[in-house]
Amino acid sequence: MWMWKPLGFVLALWVGSAQALESCADAVAEGRLGFRVEMPHYEVDAQTNLDLSLLKKIEPLFNTAQTTFGRARVRWLFTHPFTEPQYIRDRQHAAMALAEEALYVDCLAALRRIAAVVGASGKTAWVARLQSEESYPQAFAWLLSGLARAPFALAWQAGNLGDTSSVLGWGALGLALTMGNLIVNEGVRKNLEENYRDLFGEITQLIPKLRATGSPLLLELAQVFEGLENGALQAQLAGVNRKLKNLWRVDSPSVFLRYPLEITTAHSQYTVPIVQRELIAARDQIFALMGAVGELDAFLAMAGHARRAPQFVFPEILSQRFPELTVEDGHHPYWFYRELLKLSEKPSVANSMDLAATHRRGSLALITGPNKGGKSVLLRMLALAPILAQIGAPFPGRVRLTPLQVGTRMRISDDEEAGESTFSEDATRIIELDRRLMTQSEIFQFIVCDEMLRGTHAPESDAMEQVFLEDWTLSGHLVAVATHNLAITELAERFSRLHNYHVDYELKGDTLGFSYRIFPGSAVSTSAFEILGAKGLRPEALARMRAIRQTRQHP
Repeated sequence: MWMWKPLGFVLALWVGSAQALESCADAVAEGRLGFRVEMPHYEVDAQTNLDLSLLKKIEPLFNTAQTTFGRARVRWLFTHPFTEPQYIRDRQHAAMALAEEALYVDCLAALRRIAAVVGASGKTAWVARLQSEESYPQAFAWLLSGLARAPFALAWQAGNLGDTSSVLGWGALGLALTMGNLIVNEGVRKNLEENYRDLFGEITQLIPKLRATGSPLLLELAQVFEGLENGALQAQLAGVNRKLKNLWRVDSPSVFLRYPLEITTAHSQYTVPIVQRELIAARDQIFALMGAVGELDAFLAMAGHARRAPQFVFPEILSQRFPELTVEDGHHPYWFYRELLKLSEKPSVANSMDLAATHRRGSLALITGPNKGGKSVLLRMLALAPILAQIGAPFPGRVRLTPLQVGTRMRISDDEEAGESTFSEDATRIIELDRRLMTQSEIFQFIVCDEMLRGTHAPESDAMEQVFLEDWTLSGHLVAVATHNLAITELAERFSRLHNYHVDYELKGDTLGFSYRIFPGSAVSTSAFEILGAKGLRPEALARMRAIRQTRQHP
């Protein structure tokens, strides 16, 4: 039965170290690390995240951060856009300052070296040590290679000992650190201390460069780094390794492998006080260091995209009492990147739309046209523009906007487990968005809908769509809706704030061609019959369909 003990230890080692690192990075991402209270923002809801593929496709394109903390910070930003105009401008200023050639190169090199220290301190030495011992299975080399983050991750767990949800992770991480110290010899320990010195050396060199930018947020980071220059934190981080190394001693690693739980229990009463005394005392400084590194890394990621192509421009953030969103020659970021990286033969098509509320009371854009004509891509491009702008990222196109809260309804399906039909799910989402538009809100709304309320009898869905659009047009917010209901475009004759747009197509023989561009005015027809004909439907059936269509009241 003894063999199950080391197997259990290996599992705890893997789960604990991963949980600790994730907790550490999440804390940095959420701005909980001591040097700034997070500025006003909103959380992108799950449906909007799904509709825009925000974390699946868009965030990975922009997340070029070098450190674990920076990557977590960028990921959090994508679902938490800021809403205070001046703070958004300050974030843009920081990214633009870092985009300058010499500073960008210097900061990128420094962050890569910091990532090597924070994310892999001693990794090479530990793996080499393990691989030189024939008695150690190769698996331990892989498991322990990630434990060099221990002083940082351990600080997070030590500071949350009162949280019962962290107890398991804390215990497992303690075991992991223990196992690591059993095999770290004096030479490796000195290597770790040298890495910590390198970390603070990189930070020290960055301080004057950040100060020289004139950016308020980069100056703030420089001040955080200056407060850590005295060497006390550096000494504490290195000291924890020394003390635990001296504490945890057994006759041979093989004994520990055979009796890990017994040995751990016997020594744990000494380990926890050391960690609490050494690391909790420096917790605020450690968190400030991790947070500042993560924020700098996030700024640099945005700067990198501004340097990548001239089409990437930082949007103009407006402070005014009515909502506005104007996009000129805007590209969907995903398709633009596919063209930029030569991953797609189809060129990315730029489009423009002015949702500047000229009546100072909001406006609604109604988009008609054929399937496959580009309506959905256009809607997603419009919805992504405010999100990217409000996290301080550049956008492939020229954008002017007031801060907006984006909500979408694009990908709706039935929920078999809940017993909800597609129409029921659609209605739930539409009513939720309707409440946002029709109730008092501290931030202007931008609602995007694609083919709303299609899962019921056509006359009923047309009536529902008309009432919603009439009310939304007068809501004082911004709305963009794509529809195949051509009759609804007549609302533009009654509501000056409702503007018709359309995408077009061209039939060349049996092939449909699309320009994917948006034009003013409503569509004259859809491409449904042409698509059926191009796909080989029987001509007589298609002719009957056209005849029946002519007898219906709708245009």
